[in-house]
Amino acid sequence: MKTTNKTLIAALAGMALFSFAGPVQAQYNAVGDDGIAASPKVRQMLTENKSRAEAESLKPGDAIAIAADQSKDIFLDVRQIVFLKKGEPQKNQIVINDPGKIKQLVDLLHLVKSERLVCDMAWQVTFIKKTGSVETFVCKGCIEIHDKNGSERFQTPPEFYKLVQHIAE
Repeated sequence: MKTTNKTLIAALAGMALFSFAGPVQAQYNAVGDDGIAASPKVRQMLTENKSRAEAESLKPGDAIAIAADQSKDIFLDVRQIVFLKKGEPQKNQIVINDPGKIKQLVDLLHLVKSERLVCDMAWQVTFIKKTGSVETFVCKGCIEIHDKNGSERFQTPPEFYKLVQHIAE
């Protein structure tokens, strides 16, 4: 019986040893697609620098797609657009309810991030949706968007700004 217990214990110990001795997969691969071994923090910096270099290499007229094309999500289901020129009284606001004109304006909003710190903010444009509204401040150089997630600044698409000026006339 003693030999049976020793054999049983040895067998269990062997099974336990082999159950832990399987191949181990690392969670983080230090070598990226570029062949450079880097820590997660350095890898993030390399990725950001690559993205910045790609962005700076763009020519005028090129655009960078925002992740998941946020512009389409932000302005989804717009029912009304209200324009108010900076310094004008509320009674001078321009309201657009025509779905065709709303679609035309929203389709022109292909947003590219902007690093501008100072802006003229010539227009306050409010996009009224079924589920709330999105406040924007627009000038020739940038659009600052204020929504439930905070505020972000983007470059103003020239076609959008031309249409805003045309509406004001």
